[in-house]
Amino acid sequence: MTLLIAFGFKGAIGIIAIVCLFYLWFVLTIFILCVMEGLSAMLHSLRLHWVEAMSKHFIGEGVPFQPFSFRILLEEDPVE
Repeated sequence: MTLLIAFGFKGAIGIIAIVCLFYLWFVLTIFILCVMEGLSAMLHSLRLHWVEAMSKHFIGEGVPFQPFSFRILLEEDPVE
């Protein structure tokens, strides 16, 4: 679709337009691929930092997790 614009021109202007639009398409494609690869590397490093930090600094001692329940809340004595 990007190069379709250049095919509308005739003669030398058409050739120059095709070459220019091809290089524009090529540069934009490489730019998008580099951005996507950079985001992928960044997300992978964030995930590794999260996993490593959680394994080194998280201490699982304390009150065990209980999911919220209205039944348990209503069975308790009211606090005044």
